[in-house]
Amino acid sequence: MRTLLLTITLFALSLYGSCNNPWVTPADTSAGALDVKASVIDLPGSSDGKNVVVMQFFSGGKPVKFAGGETVTCNGVTLTLNELLFGYAERVPIVPVGGTYHFVYTRSGTPTSLDLTVPARVVFTSPTAGATVTRNSNSTINYVADGGSGINASGSGPAGNLNRNVFQPDNGTYTGLDTTSFGAGAGELSLERRFEGAISGTAFHSASRQYDSWSSINVTWN
Repeated sequence: MRTLLLTITLFALSLYGSCNNPWVTPADTSAGALDVKASVIDLPGSSDGKNVVVMQFFSGGKPVKFAGGETVTCNGVTLTLNELLFGYAERVPIVPVGGTYHFVYTRSGTPTSLDLTVPARVVFTSPTAGATVTRNSNSTINYVADGGSGINASGSGPAGNLNRNVFQPDNGTYTGLDTTSFGAGAGELSLERRFEGAISGTAFHSASRQYDSWSSINVTWN
């Protein structure tokens, strides 16, 4: 996906925000003293067959760096500190729809886990893969609606790319994507379905999720 770098940058900003917030290493890093956020950026077309996953930890609203031998994994892959993403991150093998990303935080030999179930990806209804699409300043994309928190659109072409980063209701229609700058020729349209909210039933002080599921189609711009 041509917009991968921009996508990950915007994803990083959505996870936390300002880079000026200081890190903390609290004395108490037990699960019950930490607020956590588990996130996945799901790009099924990635060349290595892996997705970026992130587990963030907060104490008093500040991001946490561990210094006492704590470990973080997802589906058995060790997550390491990534300051750009304000948490512990790694690329892990893509899990199919309906499967699970299993996050485990371990402190002093005690594991605490939470799971994210992979939701259905966006299905385009108009345009569809292989279509010839006229560029305009207010493109409309139709898709099968679902229960996401919102839908974002992006696209690319021979002359450039754009991630709009404007989320609209997950109601089956996305409007307002300006495709005029893409240039005529082979290109791509993408829709990002975001799921976010609280996770109940964990041993953490609080837990939340952000799951960004991307779907793309190849098109020809005219």
